[in-house]
Formats: sequence, structure tokens, C-alpha cells
Amino acid sequence: MHLESMKEMWDKLVSNYEGKEKVKDFLKILEIVNAMKGLGEKIDEASLVHKILRSLLERFNPKVFVIEELSDLKTLPID
Repeated sequence: MHLESMKEMWDKLVSNYEGKEKVKDFLKILEIVNAMKGLGEKIDEASLVHKILRSLLERFNPKVFVIEELSDLKTLPID
């Protein structure tokens, strides 16, 4: 109700229902994981979180470091 133009409303609907690019990229990773699980691959969430953090570009190293230091990767959910 606080949005003034149709464009703002449309953009809000798109971001809520389709997600932003970062969310879409994350969903692609989850699709791959689900396909691997469907083929019988046993993947625990902790190893998946670790692999995702390891695969990020170097520019994300400070953020990865903070996540690793402040969180227990064994209990950190993939979300």
C-alpha cells in the first residue's frame, strides 16, 4: 500500500515471488544438491555448507572468515 507507482508494485511482486538474483543463484545450488540426493548421494548439511563457503570467490574471504569464526558449521543450516 505504501508503493506509489505500478512499476514499484510490480518490482515488489517480482522480488517477493521470483526472488532476487542472489536468491536465484542459491536456489540453483539447492537444485543441484537435490538432484545429487535423488541419485542416492548422501550429503550432510554441514559438509554442504563447508563446500559452498570454500567455493566462493576470493572477494568473499572476509565474510567467509566471519561466518566460520562466529558460527558452528556443524549446526549452521544451509539457509
